[in-house]
Amino acid sequence: MSTKLKVLSALIAFALTAMAVTSTMADVNRNLRSKPAGDISASYDYRFSPVVPTPNPTFDATGRWKSNAGDEMQVFQEKDEVNAMLVNADWAHRLAGRYVTPTVIRMVLIRRTRSGGCEVTMDLDLKVTSANSLSGAAVASETGCGITQGQSYPSTWTRIL
Repeated sequence: MSTKLKVLSALIAFALTAMAVTSTMADVNRNLRSKPAGDISASYDYRFSPVVPTPNPTFDATGRWKSNAGDEMQVFQEKDEVNAMLVNADWAHRLAGRYVTPTVIRMVLIRRTRSGGCEVTMDLDLKVTSANSLSGAAVASETGCGITQGQSYPSTWTRIL
């Protein structure tokens, strides 16, 4: 009798786990689909489900880019993962993210003051409009370092290498 109870208990535990995983994956998929690509005003949900296919990026963003403000950013792309760095006289920026569509990279940006080390986190949907053009607006996700939550920094980028 004890063996039968153990087997039955294990089967019930397995079934409950499978139902919980299925429910969680459905919630994650629903959250990802409810956020329109490129909508920087939407709140971000960075949880990714393994059942969501990885977009096949249209362009390789790897290279050096110059902004409309004159800043230079270096970008490294590996498949759908993208990392970037931008340093100017006042700020150091570290960006990390993934393609969420074939032409939109959803990124988290850490902006750090070079003089005092104050950091603020921002969200960025970077649109790859062509092989030589990027655009987007970084939006502060918190208040700090002289930046207010929701403050937006739009920019365009042109490839220089």
